[in-house]
Amino acid sequence: MLTKPSLKRNISSSINRKSKKNKKVHSEDEELSNNEILKLELEERKMALKERAIKVRTAEAEARKLEAEAEALEIANLQQKKRD
Repeated sequence: MLTKPSLKRNISSSINRKSKKNKKVHSEDEELSNNEILKLELEERKMALKERAIKVRTAEAEARKLEAEAEALEIANLQQKKRD
């Protein structure tokens, strides 16, 4: 037969085991959640980098276009001067 102190110890150890299991499950859930958050943040950074790269390529193309227009104007001016 169990005495009161031994009964308390058994109940206490049972509760501790359950709480440790719950902590493990909770910890694993938090770890999964943190991993998911990190993955989403990584994807967000990748998208931001891709967006910046597109903006850079667009700006470079615009600069090339402006250079070509300036060169065309210079050529047109030179031809105009030759006619005069």
